[in-house]
Amino acid sequence: MVREHNHRVNLHRKLYKKRPNPNNLRLLQEVVARARQVSLRAKEDKWLEWCATFSQHTSLGQMWRSVRTASGAAPPRPAAHPHPQQEAERLATIFTSRGSSNQLPLHTRRTQQQLQPHRDEAVREAMEVADMTDRPFSLQELQQAKRRGRDTATGADGVPYSMLAHAGPAGDAALEKCQDLGLKISAEKTRAMMLKAADPAWQLCVQGINLAWTNSYQYLGAARGSAEHRHEDHAGSSEVDQCMRHAE
Repeated sequence: MVREHNHRVNLHRKLYKKRPNPNNLRLLQEVVARARQVSLRAKEDKWLEWCATFSQHTSLGQMWRSVRTASGAAPPRPAAHPHPQQEAERLATIFTSRGSSNQLPLHTRRTQQQLQPHRDEAVREAMEVADMTDRPFSLQELQQAKRRGRDTATGADGVPYSMLAHAGPAGDAALEKCQDLGLKISAEKTRAMMLKAADPAWQLCVQGINLAWTNSYQYLGAARGSAEHRHEDHAGSSEVDQCMRHAE
């Protein structure tokens, strides 16, 4: 029964994504509400069935084990080793000795010493070569990086992935304004899209949502920058607010 209702929810969700209109939205809400009722009723029945297994003949030990199971408390796991720290250090020493160049023949070690300066020079030259990741993000790249799928659990700041995707023109305008203010985007193109901005105490407001309560502005990926840029960035934060309010 629960699986059948979940299947109906998925069908109506796909229908609403293809044709987002008030009628399909109302149907989706009704199906979701019905599926929740069926799920809660099934959980209640299972819970009552489990409680019916106890009687006056149930031992105290079995009762406590059942209580721990119901509360979700996992039994304590035995230690992998009686002395884990000493064992880890011993294994690290063995691994280091086996991977040391001292295990190689003398001729091989001399060859390595001769080639080491050339290898270091090759690495330095490679580091100086311009790479596409050294350039700032473009607005098109930021839009393509927005996660469109289902949200996962929110982090400590409570900001889901869909916040950036659903910001609409307000978010795009804020990103453009950040670039106009000279906020450079990190060369390391990570999922967080970190902006080297200043103090995250900005009073940013996106579509009526105040973002000042978050630990880090994941909406824009804002992170603490260098101290010399904090004053300029804080002075320009009002311009970002104004731009985002106009975009709304």
